[in-house]
Amino acid sequence: MGKIKILTLGTALAVMALVCFSTAVATPMSSASALIWTSDFTPHGAYIDEMVFTVFTTSEIPQAMLAIQAGEQDAYDERVLASYLPNLVNDPDIDVKYSLGSSYRVLVLNSQKFPINITGFRRAMAFGMDKYRVNTEAIGGAGVPLDSYVPLVATEWTVEDQLTTHFYDKDIVSANASLEASGFRDLDGDGYREYDADDSGDWSAGDLDDDDPMMQVELWPTLEYGPAIAATSVTAAGMLEMGLHATVVEKDWNTLVNAIEQGDHWVACWTENIPIVNPTKVLYDYYRTGTPENVLYYRFSNASIDAVLDQMSAATTPEDVKTYARQATLMLAYEQPLIVCYNDANINTYRTDKFEGFFEFSGLGYTNGGNPYVASKVRLKSGELGGVFKYILSETLDTTSCILTSTGYEDTVMQYVYETLWNIDPNTWDPIPGLAYDWSIDDTSAGVGEAWVQDGQKFTFNLYDNVTWHDGTAFTSEDVKYSFDTVWPQSPQRTSEMDDIYRVETPDAYTVELYVNKTGYFEWAATTDGVYIVPKHIWTAGEADFTTFIPNNNQMVGTGPFMWNEYTPGEYISMLRYDDWRWDIRETMDDTTTDGTGPDDTTTTEDDDGGAPGFGLFAAIAVIITSGAVFSRRRRK
Repeated sequence: MGKIKILTLGTALAVMALVCFSTAVATPMSSASALIWTSDFTPHGAYIDEMVFTVFTTSEIPQAMLAIQAGEQDAYDERVLASYLPNLVNDPDIDVKYSLGSSYRVLVLNSQKFPINITGFRRAMAFGMDKYRVNTEAIGGAGVPLDSYVPLVATEWTVEDQLTTHFYDKDIVSANASLEASGFRDLDGDGYREYDADDSGDWSAGDLDDDDPMMQVELWPTLEYGPAIAATSVTAAGMLEMGLHATVVEKDWNTLVNAIEQGDHWVACWTENIPIVNPTKVLYDYYRTGTPENVLYYRFSNASIDAVLDQMSAATTPEDVKTYARQATLMLAYEQPLIVCYNDANINTYRTDKFEGFFEFSGLGYTNGGNPYVASKVRLKSGELGGVFKYILSETLDTTSCILTSTGYEDTVMQYVYETLWNIDPNTWDPIPGLAYDWSIDDTSAGVGEAWVQDGQKFTFNLYDNVTWHDGTAFTSEDVKYSFDTVWPQSPQRTSEMDDIYRVETPDAYTVELYVNKTGYFEWAATTDGVYIVPKHIWTAGEADFTTFIPNNNQMVGTGPFMWNEYTPGEYISMLRYDDWRWDIRETMDDTTTDGTGPDDTTTTEDDDGGAPGFGLFAAIAVIITSGAVFSRRRRK
């Protein structure tokens, strides 16, 4: 890949040197042994008595930082801004951690609107952007310039090393050449480019003057959101240098999304998050012509890429999927239906004077809301059970219904109350047990077996038999069937995936069979990833229309490590440890566990992970300089 321009990363190096040096000096590695998972990452939690999510919105960041410094809060769920780092890293009771994330900042281009519909124009915009400058101005240089549509932490999926052309530096010469070849020329000598429709090189009927409304490109960042404003402003400056009209127009989030749904935009800016499972699913969902996601966001059409994506979606082995995914990503990087600015970074902060056990989930950082194991691993430094862990949540909940969640903040809370059939290994992103300890995938053929069987696949999940709901009711396969058959098909977030499931069978109380009418590597994850299982005996007492059913405090019953306790909208959520979780922490701490039917995977080992020590100085700088060689959800920024 192209070299990372080190001199322009001076700000990032200085910031990260400060972070790493201060961490290493102020917070030496703990020598205390601590329980960790075995290789299959069986969760052993929670150690704490209570987890409290306190809401500090974006406008309250200064108060949130002061609360961390004062010891009133224990962890912060967003990337720490550079201006707050000096005070944090110099505090001996606070750790600050840097790691690359699974998200990236993008400019979303409406590929059906002139002049964005022309590949050469889109490529010129990418050439004209200085990604180093965007990275520095948006997030203090903490990220890494990126061109691939898959972040660098997804090492088996990204194609950054395979790209023959990179857009890191501003390259006005290449940008101008791309515009000239695409018919954008200064025909009247006023310094701005017209569109030479007949490619004659002279002004003629049918050409578009530069002051034509169709040539007045607008770039939309979210209102008052610094990183998006920086990205669009740098892009607009490059376009003006090329002789193109470009204006930055801030939009509040709802207005921006509504306009995009109507196709009434040129360029929008937000953070894209790659799904931790099957990162290339985002390629299929967002870039295959005619899919709802593509129509909504990019409106991009390319038959050659569609053909590769079709092969990718039909492939049955991970190796074939990756081959087609890389091929499609390389083609997309040439076409530029969106412009990737930088691979985002996690800069997390938390106090170390009372709790330990923080660790990194690859791509999600140490305390980021997407890290589902934070509250299951954090524990008192004394080695005793108990304590109240206070976690800063950067946005209030829009809903308490787990099927209606639309932001990462809501999932941050829900993931501790409800569980899914399977989870993700925080190091490898491989599937690991959840409510099911094992599963299998079988092809099905119409006319073979029962008359209702269709061509497709059957997913068989073997459930743990010692799971109970928070109210003491036994969890069974009927809860899973009800969730997939009745509840989730009404979720606006998962309707298309649920449509693929045409039958759910429960051979016994602890076996579930999902029948889908499609085949391919993606289908298993597409229909089951992130599907919270809800209690049938609670939700049947609600409303038949689950798009309007909002569980109250008494109805927030799950099977997870924490029980719903109190909730004051816009202020805080309190959850209590569920002592009867199937992985009983009281016995785990004595190196024994009580396990139900399933593999013997609950033994523990000891390792020195106390305090989650920070990067060494040189190692962290090396990550910043070389990480270019190295994501179920979009946030509202």
